[in-house]
Amino acid sequence: MNDPDGHALPSETHDRVKQKLTAKFGGVTMFSNVPAEGLWAHRGNLEFDQIIVFEVLTKALSYDWWKDYRKTLESVFQQDKIIISTHRVDIL
Repeated sequence: MNDPDGHALPSETHDRVKQKLTAKFGGVTMFSNVPAEGLWAHRGNLEFDQIIVFEVLTKALSYDWWKDYRKTLESVFQQDKIIISTHRVDIL
C-alpha cells in the first residue's frame, strides 16, 4: 500500500495495526491481496487508492474507541478519511 504521494508504506505500518487490533479484540483478519482499488474526484483531482480491509469480531461495540482510532489510522495512513463500518453477524 502506498501513501498519497505514491511512496510505499513500510510493512510495519500494517503490522502495528494488526497487533493493536489483535490485542484489543483477540484477533484480526486482513484482506490485503485483494485487487481492490478506489478512484474518485477530490478537490479537482482524480484520487487513486489501494484498499486494504481489516476485520474484527466483537460482542460489544465502543463507538468512542473506534472514532478515536479512526483518527489515528487517518494520520498513520495519511488519508483524509478512513471508513469504519459495522455489521451485525449471527453465528448459526
